[in-house]
Amino acid sequence: MERNFSNATRKTFLTKASDGASELTRRSIDIFINDAPSIIWLVSENEANLAGFWEPLNEEYLAWGVRKDDESFLIQVNSILRKWKQDGTLNSMLLRWLPEQYFKRLY
Repeated sequence: MERNFSNATRKTFLTKASDGASELTRRSIDIFINDAPSIIWLVSENEANLAGFWEPLNEEYLAWGVRKDDESFLIQVNSILRKWKQDGTLNSMLLRWLPEQYFKRLY
């Protein structure tokens, strides 16, 4: 960031993402960077005052952790994910919760 915005001052919010939205609304900051689901939520709650920028700044992969000793749960999770992929439920969820332009980049 410092290389591209030499006059910028970095401000860190360690408590909660909604603090970033509040600071934007109060015009205390010019931009707030967080993960896409958080920004989607914050923009939806503050549509009159905030807009999202939907270009990914990096690439991250989602993973779920399952206890090693719970193989039956892992089998259930994999089974439902296979079913959701086959019947289109997974795509529907992704389209509902992620901006369309972000979703298209996943595939």
